[in-house]
Formats: sequence, structure tokens, C-alpha cells
Amino acid sequence: DWNELADDEKMKVADPAGEGEISEDHGVLKEEVVRWRATFLNQVKQCPPIILNYVLAATSLFDSSKVRISPRRTRLITRSLLAASIVTGELDQKLFKTVLICSLPQLTWGEEVKAEIIAAVHRSAWETATSRGDEKWVAQFHLVKPLAKKLALLIKNCPSKDAGTQAVEQLLANETKERAAVFAYATFAAAVAGKIPIGTEAINDLGKIASPILLVDGEISWQERVSLSNTSHPEFVRYSGILNKLKGTRLQHASQFLKWCLVAHVNIQDPASLEEELNECIQLLRQAI
Repeated sequence: DWNELADDEKMKVADPAGEGEISEDHGVLKEEVVRWRATFLNQVKQCPPIILNYVLAATSLFDSSKVRISPRRTRLITRSLLAASIVTGELDQKLFKTVLICSLPQLTWGEEVKAEIIAAVHRSAWETATSRGDEKWVAQFHLVKPLAKKLALLIKNCPSKDAGTQAVEQLLANETKERAAVFAYATFAAAVAGKIPIGTEAINDLGKIASPILLVDGEISWQERVSLSNTSHPEFVRYSGILNKLKGTRLQHASQFLKWCLVAHVNIQDPASLEEELNECIQLLRQAI
């Protein structure tokens, strides 16, 4: 750019006599392009893990943020990162973010991806791609969105109690209140019994959330029009439609959880999907333990 040019170079650029002149580098750029392409064709058969892990994480994180990245686009981002790293000769965090931003197709149809979403996705994806050991597993744990899949990772693949504790505590801190409650309610008893690889701190944190759900105690109130009487809480009516389709222990668990939601004033946008996640977690624990 202009500020990168020396004074004599700026003069040459500004000189109108330079219009139409052909730059001559004696084939240097051509030779570099040939070399870069040969390196790319060789490395594309075995892409560096840091690039693959970064793109996999970024795509999953964008998906969680409701920013769709197609499978084809995912591969193109990987190829672009590989090519850019060959040209620059380094796997640099700033380079990865630049390529990621330039690879998003949303601008072509007038849709803007918020800068804070891109920054958060890049930061988490970079941490996932460059972390090692327990930290790498914890990063991968948070890339998974469904609670049952998180639980499966915790039970089957957790490398240590320290990693499990960190993963659970971060989940409880970062998830929405209702999703954190589902996870705590489903797992607390198994955690106390030592069936889940987490430490005492995480068990206590699960208990703080699960205890009010296991023993619901409170009152609910709502407003009704003067012309009406004997109405029901609007959320209770909505929940009843879900509970009427269930039976057995699934009905008991769902009823207990949804009653707590009423008492705790937790408004759920999609109670049917949340109940499904609760059931999946409970069923997974029954099969795995």
C-alpha cells in the first residue's frame, strides 16, 4: 500500500508516464506461483490437522450461531487456508481470521454476519485447533450442541476428572438457564453416585441447580380477565399439551421439570424440544451406566 512504498517508488507510481507500462520481475512471481501450486497439490492430500480442526470447529460454531456454512463451503475454506499458509509460509492466527472473513458468502446476497459473531467463532475455533490434552477435549466438548451428545462425550471420552469438571462448570455457566437445568437435573444423581467423571466442585454445582427441580416448592400466579374465571396458567396449558403425549417415567421426569419451570418463572421457547433433550440424556445414562 501507499505507506509501504519508498519516496522514489511513490514518485514512479504518481508519474503519468507509467500508465500502460508492464512491470518486469524477470519471472520471479511466475516461478513462485508454480512452486506454491506444486506444494499445494502435495499437501492437499494430507492437510495439516490445525487447518482441518479450525475449519471443523468454525463451521460448527457458525451453525450454533444460526449462520449457515454449507459442506461445500467448508471444504473451500480449508483449501483457501492451506493455499494462504503456503504463500505466507506460516500458520498465523491473523491469517486464519482474514481467510475466514473473506470466505463467508453471505455478503453476496446482502446478508451481514455480525463482527462479534465472527470474532467469537474465530477465537474459539483457534483455541480448539491449537489446544492440547485436556484443553483440546474440553474445547471439542463445547463444540457439540445437543446435551445428550455432550453427555456421551463426558461419559465415554473424558480424559480426566479435571477435564470433566471444567467442561461441566463451563456448560452450566454458559448455557441458557433452562438447558443448564436440563443437564443438571438429568445427571446429578449419576454424578453423586460417581458414575460421571467429574470432581466434587462440579457435582456441587450440579446439585445447586438440580435440587430445586427435584423438590419443587413454590406458588404460581397469573392474571385473568374479569369476565373469566377458573382459568389456568398460560404456560401450564402449553405444557399440558406435551405431557398428555407422554407416559411412564418419561411423563414423571417431564412433569417435574416443567413444574419447576413454572415456579422458577423460566419461559421456554420450545418446551417439546427441551423435553426431548431431557429424555435423551436420561435414556443415555440408563444405557451407559
